Amino acid sequence: MKYLELLATGAVVARKIWVNETSTKDQVTLQVAQKIKLPEEATVLSNKVAALSQGFDPSKVGFNTVTALISMKREIAQQMLGTVSEDFSQTDKGIDLSKVFGFKLEVNVVENTTKNPKSTKQTPKVNPSTNETLLYNGQPIYRHTSLVEAGTAKSTFLRHTSTLAAGVSTKQASAVFSNVEDDTICA
Repeated sequence: MKYLELLATGAVVARKIWVNETSTKDQVTLQVAQKIKLPEEATVLSNKVAALSQGFDPSKVGFNTVTALISMKREIAQQMLGTVSEDFSQTDKGIDLSKVFGFKLEVNVVENTTKNPKSTKQTPKVNPSTNETLLYNGQPIYRHTSLVEAGTAKSTFLRHTSTLAAGVSTKQASAVFSNVEDDTICA
């Protein structure tokens, strides 16, 4: 089955794999993807009438493709996936990771207003149509994901309460962002 076809089934699929050049342990990074149904409280356009009124395909409202990263030993990745460097989303190759690992998987999603302290590149969630940063009670929303065994995920989502215009830095909006110390430019 092709990547997009497999993704549409809700399976956890391999999206991309690459050699981690900064690792001293001969690691690769595997990005996985899963199409999930969002809980109704996590989406503004939760009903079909609202979706149609705003020009959205109502069959796609309430769904989101989430990704997570995992580190793997290079030799294990080569054995399990047959490669250590490939963008599966650009190929006809769909890899259902539940079949590779031998048990059902899912992506656990936790949204909150705390930036990952281990990631210097993490940016807040944005509305892809407007590039506005999504805020919850005046704070930017951050998404944290992990790959877990199916049935063990404790996903939590925040429904944004306001937005910040694209191009506004967090320092410029310091009256809004009380817990942000850097000068991140919102996408």
